[in-house]
Amino acid sequence: MADSKRLADVDCKLQDFLKDGTKSARSIDLLLNMINVSEPAPPEANLLDLFDLCNLMDPFYLPDHLDLVKSGMIRRAQEQDQQWALLIWTATMDMDSGDWFDFVGTILCSMTTYAFLNPVSLNYKSSKIEPIRFCEAAEKLPKGWRDDIITKAITNDWQKIADEFGEALSC
Repeated sequence: MADSKRLADVDCKLQDFLKDGTKSARSIDLLLNMINVSEPAPPEANLLDLFDLCNLMDPFYLPDHLDLVKSGMIRRAQEQDQQWALLIWTATMDMDSGDWFDFVGTILCSMTTYAFLNPVSLNYKSSKIEPIRFCEAAEKLPKGWRDDIITKAITNDWQKIADEFGEALSC
């Protein structure tokens, strides 16, 4: 059984946090299901729901649960070649914590050539993950990240990457 004191504390904070009524029922359900079990597992949800869940968890201190959500995000992004969407979303997080920098490295390591060359991003108006041009995806990242990613892509096998990029690099 979950630690009842911690669960009560989260419940109290959650009630205060949800008073504005803007949090999705799905993310609330995922959070409650994750914290109310003795052995939590990464939540089974699409990437958009996991983004919402992570944003919902932000004011709480639940590092073990956050690690599970991050693990679920990586898995889901890999399954659907959505690593760019995850990378761009991660760029919006508070980077005061080294945990997020490590997460960026994990995202990059999980990125396939196909995912790298076919970026997608969350369209906040439609709440859908949609294809975007490479230069648009790169522009959504902090300059330091963008420079590092481009440098690594260039130094690994520039000729192969250049051939595969084709039109994607023309902005």
